[in-house]
Amino acid sequence: MYRLLIADDEPLVKERLTKTIPWKDFGITQVLTAADGKEALDLALEHSIDVIITDIRMPIMNGIELLETLAKGSCKAKVILISGYADFQYAQKALRLGAIDYVMKPVIADELIKIVLRITEMIKQEREDQQKLHFANQQIHENLDVLRKEFFWNTILGRINTEDEFYRQATDLQLSIRNLPCLYFEFTFIKKRPTESTAYVLLLRSTIEALSEQISDRDIKCYCFSVEHDIISGLLFTRKDISYLSHRMDDVLIHIRHILNTISHYSFQLYMSSVYTSPTHLQLAREEVLCLKRKNNSFNYGMDTHVPPEEYSLNYYRPDNIDSLTYAIIHGSIAETTQWVNHTLLNLPSGCVQYDLRMTAFSIINSVIEHLIEYGASPQESFSQLTIVLFTNLDKIQDIPTFRNFLNAILNVIISDVRMDNPDTRSSTITGILEYTKKHFRESITSKTVAEAFYFNPSYFSKLFKNEVGIHFTKYLTNLRLEDAKKALENTNDKIANIARATGYEDIQYFVKLFKNHTGLTPSQYRESKRLNIG
Repeated sequence: MYRLLIADDEPLVKERLTKTIPWKDFGITQVLTAADGKEALDLALEHSIDVIITDIRMPIMNGIELLETLAKGSCKAKVILISGYADFQYAQKALRLGAIDYVMKPVIADELIKIVLRITEMIKQEREDQQKLHFANQQIHENLDVLRKEFFWNTILGRINTEDEFYRQATDLQLSIRNLPCLYFEFTFIKKRPTESTAYVLLLRSTIEALSEQISDRDIKCYCFSVEHDIISGLLFTRKDISYLSHRMDDVLIHIRHILNTISHYSFQLYMSSVYTSPTHLQLAREEVLCLKRKNNSFNYGMDTHVPPEEYSLNYYRPDNIDSLTYAIIHGSIAETTQWVNHTLLNLPSGCVQYDLRMTAFSIINSVIEHLIEYGASPQESFSQLTIVLFTNLDKIQDIPTFRNFLNAILNVIISDVRMDNPDTRSSTITGILEYTKKHFRESITSKTVAEAFYFNPSYFSKLFKNEVGIHFTKYLTNLRLEDAKKALENTNDKIANIARATGYEDIQYFVKLFKNHTGLTPSQYRESKRLNIG
């Protein structure tokens, strides 16, 4: 329901507010605490906090600074200020900055509860409004997508009779395509896949969406749609001149052909029209393609064919032992999937370039998803967006090591989706996260960046980490860094600033305050105390 954060540097105040009020009775399912504003900020961002109760006067970052920082960021938490009489002017400033209310010290529980209930009712209403808005936008987007495809198909079939009518409908559908050069293409699969294959239909739909997204850029816009299960039709528009679209076609077509190869498992033919000066000529473009099909002139683009760019070696690898990988995933064996990936690396063709590695990874994951859906190992919904996620992350593959890391990470995510009820799977995942954090804690990592490294949703990652490790990730990371700083203070003569930076803290003042907050001593005092003990 709602998450609450209590920020105060007085332990007794935090304990009283946390333990004496039955927060669950008021819809609060999670209560976190922080000793200063900076810790509160980190926790609020990490856990998507709904309500923050914060003292005004705190070390490192006070309540007003916390409120100002929250107002500038993405966190939408509602804030209640705890104020002493002398802080009344600060409380007024806090209200101007967006705080919902304030309570005077000593805090009266009933008064605080009333404010929290008022806030949770506000949040409930906001969520309902957002849900309605999201649903409305989703319906508009889905309907717009369907209407656009219907519009293009009607144009291609010659059902829109005048240029004025064409541009009127295009404007209504928010299509800025007036006088843009364009062409029409079709991919026809030579052997149909069974239409009853739910997995194939799902992958085809996801791939069509991904094609439209991935091929489109600032200068080219692609619209793909499937009229029949064995045909994918598409339109390409450019904001530049005809020569630019002709020049880019080799790149675009090789990209499309490789992507379709990864899901089809069957050969296909490509037919493409010439580039036309205006989208009002799309009917002619399709007639040209139909003529090419009658003559069986596949891969005839209607223009001069150019040699494919050197960066595409057309040499990607499609493993034939996907069944063994699927079996390992279903049984939650990360060791076996890792072994499978290593074996695959040994069998990669010589001369593989960056693009080949990306298409190999995409081919493997798509095959795995299709197998898992057909085996009923996991609901289709859990994989419905993974194809598009793959596209958006493929650029992380630069060479063999990044190929290995990418493939292992994605396979681990799939294992988590399929077998997250298996304690061994969770344990292996957390072990990897802990090892990664220990290796990189000196860098500017956060809960969000670590979640992304393991392809987890940040909120889900935070919940999983807390459940498995027993403390929040932010606290775990802080403990790692401060323990490392202690060792450096004890065993070296490095400057405090250098030690701070070496343990992941660029803000030296923040490091000193944080260190003192956790140890009771400044870094200099801590170093001196250890040397006195040795002496």
